[in-house]
Amino acid sequence: MSSAKKQLKNQRSFRERLRSLEDKVKMYEKAYVDSQNENKLLKEEVEILKRRLSRFEKDFIFDSSKATNATIYAAQKMLEESQINDNQIHHGTDKNMENSSNDDVVETVKAN
Repeated sequence: MSSAKKQLKNQRSFRERLRSLEDKVKMYEKAYVDSQNENKLLKEEVEILKRRLSRFEKDFIFDSSKATNATIYAAQKMLEESQINDNQIHHGTDKNMENSSNDDVVETVKAN
């Protein structure tokens, strides 16, 4: 094979390798952006859940020795509802979140 043909073959091989590397860079850049977006959403969700927990703790901490059965039942139901709503947030099953106890979630959804 002549020197010129070898050089053309090497150049072609180099260009193909370069294209392959450029494609990988694009793929990794997209993965990075996707992971940054997911990280941002998870941080927002953590903040929402912290606010909800704080509100729950303020509203529902009581002396259990003085609590009536009705009070304990009501607190358990509210806790169950809160857990259901947390699950909906995590799985994205309820985009509207119209419950008044979820005002912070609605504000975040509207902001996005």
